[in-house]
Amino acid sequence: MIVHDITQGSPEWHKIRCGIPTASNFHKIITAVGWKLSGASIAYAAELIAEWVHGGPLDAGSTSWMDRGKEMEPEAAKAYALLHDDLEVTQVGFVTNDDWTIGGSPDRLCKPNGGLEIKVKGAKIHALYALDPQRLVKAHLPQIMGCIWLCETDWWDIMSYSPIMNPVIVRVERDEEQIGKLASAVEAFAEQLAVQRKQVIDGE
Repeated sequence: MIVHDITQGSPEWHKIRCGIPTASNFHKIITAVGWKLSGASIAYAAELIAEWVHGGPLDAGSTSWMDRGKEMEPEAAKAYALLHDDLEVTQVGFVTNDDWTIGGSPDRLCKPNGGLEIKVKGAKIHALYALDPQRLVKAHLPQIMGCIWLCETDWWDIMSYSPIMNPVIVRVERDEEQIGKLASAVEAFAEQLAVQRKQVIDGE
């Protein structure tokens, strides 16, 4: 694991993640059942190759919900830290494997041996997660396991935050079987992507 000390959303952050698969998009690589390399992943490969050629994200725009999530992330992280004063909660820019071919942007690392993913949704979805917390986990499990894998941690908390309702926090423990399947599929995708990139760019 390599931790890159950069600010999320900065030009440096966009540059380092350009053209490589990232944890928030691992669901685009695997099948819903069995977590095998999906044939549909070719669409994500095309997106990453286009990013590589373009030199950055194809669409630097964001939705109002994305903007709201970014704005409220510090508030959410502070609320989490107050509830977990036994943990050292730190911000991190970007994490990659040793080859810099796979990466992710964890919201926070939590020492010892954990991490945090923050989601800020509308009131209705947050209430749904409060009623059924496992729904929150299922909606983001490839990303969660991807962060556990890349950051070499034992667990990862996923948090749905609302300024007007109690937070929903679920701890997901490391699952070696799931991580093994995910790592196999994502690493195969990354290797395949390198070949596809040469094919598109160099005609090889």
